[in-house]
Amino acid sequence: MKEELKTMIICLLQEKITVISWGITDIQITDTNLIFKANGLKHKGIVDIGIHKDGYQIKINDKSYICTIDNIVRTLDRLIEHTDNYISDIEDIIKKRIE
Repeated sequence: MKEELKTMIICLLQEKITVISWGITDIQITDTNLIFKANGLKHKGIVDIGIHKDGYQIKINDKSYICTIDNIVRTLDRLIEHTDNYISDIEDIIKKRIE
């Protein structure tokens, strides 16, 4: 496994609460990629994170996004979980589970 991939995985593990909210399952780790299924508010499906010459390349829904280690968690959260009305979306989910 490449050192850049190890660094990225450690970065994700340090942000446990945020990463848990993505509903990650079916994790696959190759020499150069971290691939998983997400069940976030915004994205439900495959997320593929690979090493890129400028940092990391995130592939979601046939689109690619380039980010650095400094903003990888924030970028992933914006793509997978964080909606424009995040607080009210979370409140709605909680209300539905209580009812």
